[in-house]
Amino acid sequence: MKDFDWGKRASTSKYENQHIMTSHASVLNENDRTVALVIAYTPLHNGAEILTRLTPERQSEIVCRLAVFQPDDMPEWSDGRVCREGESCCPCPLRGYTRCSIDGIELARRLLESLDRTVCQAILDDISRNSPELASIIRQRMLLFEDIARMHDYDIGAILKNVETSQWAVALQGTSEELMQKINKNISKRAAQMLQEEIEYQSPCEQSRIENVRREIVYVMRRLENAGEITFRKSDALRPASSDETGKKILLAIAEKIGKEHFESEFGSDTICRSDEYIVVFTSRNYFSEYRIRREFSHDIDEAIQDILGAKKLYVFLESGYY
Repeated sequence: MKDFDWGKRASTSKYENQHIMTSHASVLNENDRTVALVIAYTPLHNGAEILTRLTPERQSEIVCRLAVFQPDDMPEWSDGRVCREGESCCPCPLRGYTRCSIDGIELARRLLESLDRTVCQAILDDISRNSPELASIIRQRMLLFEDIARMHDYDIGAILKNVETSQWAVALQGTSEELMQKINKNISKRAAQMLQEEIEYQSPCEQSRIENVRREIVYVMRRLENAGEITFRKSDALRPASSDETGKKILLAIAEKIGKEHFESEFGSDTICRSDEYIVVFTSRNYFSEYRIRREFSHDIDEAIQDILGAKKLYVFLESGYY
């Protein structure tokens, strides 16, 4: 049994890829947990295809389940099957993988960014209504074409060097005046004039082509971010004003379990905690040593959350205190 490497995702042969696609019908009839597991263990484009065949209500529910995946949610597929409460169900083509630690938020982010912009926004809006904290965390991880308008000029310059003018001419069709001004500000007057002429003189593009080109630019942005060539933080992200009532109880329960002295040194007195149906979020202006907190106090935090909420929940730390 080999560990699943989420960084590389699962590589599939042509036969396995066809097998996944032909299994869509059976997958769609499974419960939400099973569908989420199948999407987690299939290539990104196949997972997106499965998601788009579901109803809007199921789409948002499954993205929520993906986002809060924890190691205990991962089954051991010794026989290559996904099981539902002891029953046999759809075959899973990815055999030989054992339980793993998976970043569910990152999985949800990648899946949503691969979808059509309208579908992505509809799913996020639906999640926001039922799980505002989780939606905020996912949005913070995402990188969208419209985010260029809120980036520093230096970062925009790096993106401009890696994207062809012909791509900008398509991607900027129908965009906001704010974004257009931001692009023009970071290129020469002559280049801005040429770009405007190319936009005006070419035939209007179908929305699907515009979205595809914008997605290509986002891939460039993500590549530059991963390479450390640009740094990006959403400037409109706001720190929550205070803990909600449940969050206050969770903080008190943690302080009681680990001791006030440890709580003050590790969490800080200004720590804010908020929770919803799916997630518990800790934020602070102080620096969080998340690794040390999880290593030394994860059991106490799990118990405190279990005591207050009556169930185990995914919890995340935001070091900057902003999302």
